[in-house]
Amino acid sequence: MDYNTSVEIRPTPPIVSAGMSPDELAQLAEVAELLRVSKRTALKYARLPSFPAPVETLKTGRIWSRSAVVTWGKANLKRQPDGKRTLPPGRPRKQP
Repeated sequence: MDYNTSVEIRPTPPIVSAGMSPDELAQLAEVAELLRVSKRTALKYARLPSFPAPVETLKTGRIWSRSAVVTWGKANLKRQPDGKRTLPPGRPRKQP
C-alpha cells in the first residue's frame, strides 16, 4: 500500500495576544476564579456589553486580559461578606 504522507502546512494568522505572557491571559475558568463566581455566572458577565472584549478568540474559547477582568470586577461588582462578588440588584436596563 502506498500512503500519501505529504502534509500541507498553512501559515497561521498572527495572534493579537502574542505580546502577552500566559500569566496575563485568562480563559473562562480563570475569569470565574478571578471574580470568585461560578463559570456559569462568569459567562453571564462576559455577555454584558460593559465586560472587557476578549483579546483573542480561539477554538477552545475566548481569552481575556486578566488585568482588564479584575479592573471590571472592581468597578462593577459588589463584594459580599463571604468575599464573593455580585452585580448590584435590579434588572439591567435595555440598551437603546
